[in-house]
Amino acid sequence: MKARKTIEIEKLVDDANHYLKTSYDVLSEQRKGVAHFVADILHYTGNYEGFNYLDSESDLNAGMYGKDGRIFFYK
Repeated sequence: MKARKTIEIEKLVDDANHYLKTSYDVLSEQRKGVAHFVADILHYTGNYEGFNYLDSESDLNAGMYGKDGRIFFYK
């Protein structure tokens, strides 16, 4: 049987936060997909501590993760 490979949750959150902050503006739908995926992983592993909107988020009332998906996860 193959050995299982793992990744540190903190590294996953750091990489996701970096992408959510620095990706091109035209990638707003992809950012929301990454945010949902990472949130699910954090919930499943018992590491979810919430998220907040970055200052650059253009519409905080635009539904889950805002209009542009500019958020960050707490760790």
